Amino acid sequence: MKRKLTFGYGKILITPALHGSSEGRLILQENRGTGTVGELTDARNFRYSDDDFVLIFKNTQSLDVMLERLELLKRMMLGQETVYPYQGEEREE
Repeated sequence: MKRKLTFGYGKILITPALHGSSEGRLILQENRGTGTVGELTDARNFRYSDDDFVLIFKNTQSLDVMLERLELLKRMMLGQETVYPYQGEEREE
């Protein structure tokens, strides 16, 4: 079963972190947010959990791709793009 995180309610704490000198990590924690979308919290009290969802970026190019895809998704949600311009096979989720 796929693990899903639902955004839009301020319930997910999103924390960026460096591992070593150059590996970037984005740690997503369910039910740790403030209840307000985008509200910042004090990272000094941050604690890892076994339930964390962690995105690991080995280089900035992979981070750029993620940012580009998120911007595309945003345009799609705003009706500015109608489809993802991918020409491969469609897959059901």
